[in-house]
Amino acid sequence: KSSIELFLWHRLCLNSFNQGYRIIIKCRNLKLDEFKAMIYRTSFLNLVPFYCFLFVFDHEGVTVKGTAVCLYGWTPSGNSPTCMQAYVSEKKTWTDAQASCRKRDGDLVTHTDGPKLKAIKNMLGDDQFNVWIGLSDTDTEDVFLWSDTGEQFTPPNWDINEPDNFDENQHCVIAKYNDAKEVVFADEACETSYGYICEIKEECRPGKHGEQCDQNCNVQCKGGSNPCEKRTARCTLGCDNGYLGSTCGTQCPAKKYGRGCMATCSLKCAGAGDCNHVNGRCTEGCKDGYAGDTCEDCAPGKYGKLCTEKCPVNCKGQDNPCDRDTGHCSQGCDAGYVGELCDNKCPKKKYGAGCMGTCSPYCKGQGDCNHVSGKCTNGCEDGYRGDKCDMVCRNKTYGAGCVKSCSPHCGGPWADCNNVNGMCTEECQDGYLGDYCDKKCDVGYFGANCSEICSEFCRGSDNACSNVNGTCTNGCENQRTGDFCEDNLEESDIINFKIAIFYFYIPSLLLITIGFAFIIYIGLFLGVFGSKKAHEDMEANASNMTENVSTAEHDGAQKQ
Repeated sequence: KSSIELFLWHRLCLNSFNQGYRIIIKCRNLKLDEFKAMIYRTSFLNLVPFYCFLFVFDHEGVTVKGTAVCLYGWTPSGNSPTCMQAYVSEKKTWTDAQASCRKRDGDLVTHTDGPKLKAIKNMLGDDQFNVWIGLSDTDTEDVFLWSDTGEQFTPPNWDINEPDNFDENQHCVIAKYNDAKEVVFADEACETSYGYICEIKEECRPGKHGEQCDQNCNVQCKGGSNPCEKRTARCTLGCDNGYLGSTCGTQCPAKKYGRGCMATCSLKCAGAGDCNHVNGRCTEGCKDGYAGDTCEDCAPGKYGKLCTEKCPVNCKGQDNPCDRDTGHCSQGCDAGYVGELCDNKCPKKKYGAGCMGTCSPYCKGQGDCNHVSGKCTNGCEDGYRGDKCDMVCRNKTYGAGCVKSCSPHCGGPWADCNNVNGMCTEECQDGYLGDYCDKKCDVGYFGANCSEICSEFCRGSDNACSNVNGTCTNGCENQRTGDFCEDNLEESDIINFKIAIFYFYIPSLLLITIGFAFIIYIGLFLGVFGSKKAHEDMEANASNMTENVSTAEHDGAQKQ
């Protein structure tokens, strides 16, 4: 923070160089001209924020000394080439605290060795504090991992009775003082708001390495961004499945696969027995009787130690799947069967999946039905239809097979009948009687329930009339009129009738007679006139012929 510190740096560099070490100084966000200016300034308050990290290496590249010069409230973190800053009064949840640190190009403080704990204590002073650090067991209970590298760490400085995971909800770690003013750790609910400590490291962004951070880490480095160390390219979190080596550049050897190449390809792999180095999937498929990516399962429809036994044929599902060891049907039984091996038919009068269906009470005979479909074995009782006999006759039909039709004279709004015996469900239409409404009213009666009597003036000895509406079948007796012969033919009506005959019918007959006589007269006249004219024409033709003959004779005499 002053030219004196730069002087001390200069002395350190000289001493290290004289002892055969090489020096690397890295400054972030610092231009060369600004660095020169620092040498002559006694205060850096006017400079932009920056952090300088010093690494001293021997001839073999092994770190001998690593420290940091930190500006603007940041504190060196012991022997680590990092800087820390505490935000004790800025209360946040663990997740929000981590996000805040990452916005500053860092993370919550991690890898808290002895020197770093001492630096934290010196930075915070003697006042009591509770601050989040970058340690949690959110993935697996009691397996605490550093948030920046994912490495597991078991703190030696837990507070008394910690970690206790109170209410099974404490998965993030805080640092605090105990009664002896020692920095200790405790687990707390991650949603609780505390202060926090950020730490900035001189490392490349995830996925990059090299002195200029311009080289890509191996894509097989484990983790979303393939993180690796800046100087060695060693994969920080280890290798993806199927790869080995510090930089994860070596594929698993033959017949090995998985994490650390510790798994061996299945002996059931076909061909040469090779498998995929990542997931163990058999390259050439499985030997006969085996299935699955790693060929550790029996082929569909097989079970047993050697996968040679056939699963029961009534196991539900394609290829009758069953348990490899016991042969018990994995997905239950086909409809109509029960039992662990699905070898028992449904009991009598039961059917379907799990034998939960009950045969229809309208199945004919003993009421039996098919144990699979529920179809009635002997057909349906009268009045019912369908394979399961669970539907009544419809469309005004009844009886066995629902082939008989209800009487067309059933009454009511539906004009329907009983589905079993065909009896009309309501009263009959007018003019009919009986349970089936198939009987007409007796002669002399008509109407609803045949309760009406035909008119006594209907012609005939039995006074016959329509059984439906009572109109007289054979007309009315003398002196009666109307559809039901209910009206009298009065004397005045007779006189009016005679007058009508005298004044209308007789003149009409006379006119018709005169008309016919006139027509006959005209015909006769035309016939006589035509005959006379024809006679005159004939006489004229005969005279002409006589003259023609005389003329011809005269002409012949002259020629002679």
